[in-house]
Amino acid sequence: MKKQSTKFKTAFGVFTVIWTDDGIAEIRIPGSSSQEHEVPQAAKDVPPWLEKALAKIGKHLDGTPQTMDDIPLDLSQRPAFHQKVYRRLVKLPPGQTVSYGELADLIGAHGAARAVGTAMSTNPIPIVVPCHRVVKSDGLLGNYSALEGPLSKRHLLEMEGCDLSKKSMKSRKHLV
Repeated sequence: MKKQSTKFKTAFGVFTVIWTDDGIAEIRIPGSSSQEHEVPQAAKDVPPWLEKALAKIGKHLDGTPQTMDDIPLDLSQRPAFHQKVYRRLVKLPPGQTVSYGELADLIGAHGAARAVGTAMSTNPIPIVVPCHRVVKSDGLLGNYSALEGPLSKRHLLEMEGCDLSKKSMKSRKHLV
């Protein structure tokens, strides 16, 4: 399947979006290791569905939280387990968090918290697949492999209206 790319300016810098006819396959954000990989040919025009998706992503990063479960994704090159994790996580609304273990439970893979962590660390479509909303079981934020790491994770969660106080994170409500 032919991949194409476009650059997209956001409040967090210039992103590279790679897509196929089936949907967004990757979003490469500044500071991520994926920026070093080859980028497909830049498209002269982007399809209307992608323009709409980029507008939604832009609004979200400008501080107006958006749900993104209607954005087409092409996860065909990802392992089946990762696809399942990403498709479930994209349904988690802005301002809510879930632990690695809880996300594993939500996809019917009890005890697979580490495998969920691996899926998060290789998430090809950050922001749309909101890996920043996955936190440790003790309520701590944990790592974030994009932008400025945990500082960006904290900023994204706060922007979405997530209460990050210790009390709130230990007794947080989740999408189940």
